[in-house]
Amino acid sequence: MRTLVFAACCVLTLPAYSSEEMLLGFWAGGDTYSESTYGVIQISRGRITWGPSSGQCVVAYSIEKEQLGTTFTDQIGRVYVTSPTSIFSTYLLRRIGGNCATNVGRFRFTFPQKTERRYLAMVEYDNTGKPIGWTHFFRRDVKPE
Repeated sequence: MRTLVFAACCVLTLPAYSSEEMLLGFWAGGDTYSESTYGVIQISRGRITWGPSSGQCVVAYSIEKEQLGTTFTDQIGRVYVTSPTSIFSTYLLRRIGGNCATNVGRFRFTFPQKTERRYLAMVEYDNTGKPIGWTHFFRRDVKPE
């Protein structure tokens, strides 16, 4: 019985662990705002890094659990609702400290389609949860120079 309980716990936690894997890696800014503000971001387990090497920003994060039915908008005002049948995958990351002077308290990273992992839309939120910026990134297969 103990083995069954342990196996069930591991199976139930695997999707959360593997889902973060989709975010990990290097992401290049896909528009003027993301290029000038972030350049290339690196998402590693528990940390986001961006900016030039001489003034790199490093912030820790935790992934916030969200209820099904949570709504959010994209940069042109389309409303998205989280559900088990959504065609997108979205992750709300809460910023924890960091060395950057920015009022972004949370980042929402969204893959518009569950099968496509090369485009990542981002919504920036202030510390009160108000959306303050929208941008997007493209996956980089190698570390930038």
